[in-house]
Amino acid sequence: MISAILIMAFYTTVVGLVFAYAFKAITGALMLNNAESAQKAFSSLAGGVWEPLLWQ
Repeated sequence: MISAILIMAFYTTVVGLVFAYAFKAITGALMLNNAESAQKAFSSLAGGVWEPLLWQ
């Protein structure tokens, strides 16, 4: 039971990151030809507290 909960927590985090990147790519906030915007998006998601939780 505990391992199932831990696995579920991991995959909901991954799906939250996918949703965030997909939304940013569709809205144009994530320009793939601009390395600075991609790095900023990654930093805000990987190092943030509230944004990843909201997307999760």
